[in-house]
Amino acid sequence: MAASRGETIERLKALLITILIVVIVVWLVLGRSRDPHQLQIAAANDLAGVIVNASAGVTPGTRGLMLADCCGNHTEIALSAGVFDMAVLCPDAAELFLQANDSFFIVGGLVRNTNVLVSTSPNSPLVVGYTEGRASQREAARAFLGEDVRFMPVITLALPNALATGAVCAVILDIYAAVNIPEEFYMTPLPHYGYSSVLVVCMYAAQTEAFRDFVNSFNDFIASDEVDKWKDLGVRFSRLY
Repeated sequence: MAASRGETIERLKALLITILIVVIVVWLVLGRSRDPHQLQIAAANDLAGVIVNASAGVTPGTRGLMLADCCGNHTEIALSAGVFDMAVLCPDAAELFLQANDSFFIVGGLVRNTNVLVSTSPNSPLVVGYTEGRASQREAARAFLGEDVRFMPVITLALPNALATGAVCAVILDIYAAVNIPEEFYMTPLPHYGYSSVLVVCMYAAQTEAFRDFVNSFNDFIASDEVDKWKDLGVRFSRLY
């Protein structure tokens, strides 16, 4: 049984890698046809990404693109190649990216407390799946669950499958996805002192009027009643300066 679960995960990983390769090619084509006067923002399909894309959508000088996961080599390649001017990254991916790219910097943190533990039982899980590369997720869960839990890195899109097949007892999801899980699963917030997502920006882009407009739009959005639902769930938003 364990072998079949492992094979399922491996086949899914291979499929996801193929999809990512296709996505990179699309990005490169997009980069050749992009508007030079418009800043391109990469954001994952999570709460921070949704809010950043919504903010970018109301300013003419910015354009957001929603991706499956921004904390991966494919996003770093696109950023380095100039396809994107900004990206919403987890702190772990941002730190690694900046070590090799001195023309970018972190303009600020975006959200806190967006990591949620989703499990099949109210009992403490023995094995927890988390997004590969996001050590901050593992740290948040370990602080809550203790040292006896084993953690398994999994590709973001494969996390629900890992839970459904029993490869793990619980998974860590972004709260944007977690609020839509079926009622038979248990959802536990994982409050943490660090940021869940940060905004990485190219230095030249940060000097533009389009970027300043985006910052104002983002700050207005997180101060509006549109995010009250998430604040009630414990999410904390940070202004950009």
